[in-house]
Amino acid sequence: MERRRGKSAKERKEERKQEERRNQQIIIAIVVAVVVVFGGVIFAVNSVPAEVVIPDDISRYDNYITSTTDEGFPLLGNPDAPVTVREFSSFSCPGCLAFHESATFDTLLQLTAQGVINFVYVPLNTGSVSNPEGASRTALCAGEQGQFWQMHDVLFEWQETYGSSAFQDGRLRTGVSELGMDTGQFTSCFNSSTTNTVIAAALAEGAGYATPTIEVNGVALSDTSLATVEQAINNQLSGSEVFEPGIIVGADADTEPADTDTEAVEETAEPEMTEEAEATEEMETEEDASSEEDAEAESTEEASDDS
Repeated sequence: MERRRGKSAKERKEERKQEERRNQQIIIAIVVAVVVVFGGVIFAVNSVPAEVVIPDDISRYDNYITSTTDEGFPLLGNPDAPVTVREFSSFSCPGCLAFHESATFDTLLQLTAQGVINFVYVPLNTGSVSNPEGASRTALCAGEQGQFWQMHDVLFEWQETYGSSAFQDGRLRTGVSELGMDTGQFTSCFNSSTTNTVIAAALAEGAGYATPTIEVNGVALSDTSLATVEQAINNQLSGSEVFEPGIIVGADADTEPADTDTEAVEETAEPEMTEEAEATEEMETEEDASSEEDAEAESTEEASDDS
């Protein structure tokens, strides 16, 4: 019988190299699989629909006039109001949440409805809650569908309710759906060049500002207290302005227009009353003149009889 020839050293070396390559390929495949699975878990956690709380009072903005500034910042109220108040803020900033819940903010909403001011929100990315830019983008894209201010209140509510997990992707997208927005349009807007431009403009405008910071007609205030803000607004008014409301006139709204409008209505009614009074007075004068003529005629007739 023919004896089986043993493998040469070269062949055995080649086999070992092939084995090593197979082992490396197996290790790489395992690592890739782990990364894919881990990444999928992270994506699932961030994208899965999350619990959302929608505040009951977001309808308070329904009758306000809304628009945007030239930079794309959301503007509430009459764009031609004599005073512009800008808030440099972040949805992730605890101090901004405190301002949002303050008497100062409530007063600004009232002045906006009356047409004394218009109110602009400049979105920054400060604060301790994760994903502040995602929150800003969500609000801006809600604004593209007419719901910036509603989402503005929702995001601050979430900061208070959910803390560091407030702005998970899944929660943001669930909120958009809950507010009845077009999710496809929202997704297109989220990373669009338009939204990128607005975010960049906000960062440039707010460079060096703490949040929240209030500007009144371009002048930054030392604090956000009600007394300071009201004084700054009053300093910008001449006292002779006729304010056009910042809400849709004729709509059912909780906030009434400015008192100046009521005064204007009363002043308009006065001339009608005066004309009526003048007409009555004129008739009375004619009657008096007629009576005097009759009296003179009777006196003349009596004198003739005596003669």
